[in-house]
Amino acid sequence: MVYVTNNQINIDDTFGYRIPNSIIDEVSIKRYRKGETLFTTGDPVEYLYIIQSGMVQIFEEKPSGDTGRVVILQEGELIGEMEVISSYKKLIYSAEIAKDDTEIIRIPPQAFNKWLEMDQEFCLKVVRMLSDKMYETAFWLNQYSGKDSLTTVMNYIYETSRRPLEKQKVFRNIDTRLKIAESCRLSERTVNRRVSELADKGVISIHCGKIQITRKQLQKLKEMIENEKGNIGL
Repeated sequence: MVYVTNNQINIDDTFGYRIPNSIIDEVSIKRYRKGETLFTTGDPVEYLYIIQSGMVQIFEEKPSGDTGRVVILQEGELIGEMEVISSYKKLIYSAEIAKDDTEIIRIPPQAFNKWLEMDQEFCLKVVRMLSDKMYETAFWLNQYSGKDSLTTVMNYIYETSRRPLEKQKVFRNIDTRLKIAESCRLSERTVNRRVSELADKGVISIHCGKIQITRKQLQKLKEMIENEKGNIGL
């Protein structure tokens, strides 16, 4: 957990590093509400961000109104380290707060680079984090790249629902919109639109805000997926 004591910001041993006192005066902290924008594509690189509490979703905005790959980041995770280390001037993605009362620690690029230079152990941790992100990106490109958001959501719902429904369940509560967004690398807004489309088509239901699917609806969803594959020659 990242925390503040005596007006100083620290990170406990869960993450194994602390912000050094030599840069602490340049560090600030800000609280956000769900739905607020942290930054948007094209904004200048002003800070390295650390999530103190809450969640942030990172996404790419497309001309169609859909969002590209979405990553949900949580407590202790860094945002913008690639840009700061590489001295890029502008951000190529957007960030939106995904949970109320999210607190963000903001470190200017010069202070963050100073931290890297003076703390080899922390520098190695950042290298490992960047490597993990590169691996996740490669995995996403293999799994999702080239599919539109409706196809992606349809396949996710089908694959996560068919086995539970095969075990004699009448219906299944599908994952939350945030969980679908995180798993499919889409924004909640895009998932909301696609869920509404599928509900209008009768392949899922919305009950008391929860997304549900029956065995009959699952069969209809399967037929839609197979028809779509046939249309593109798969």
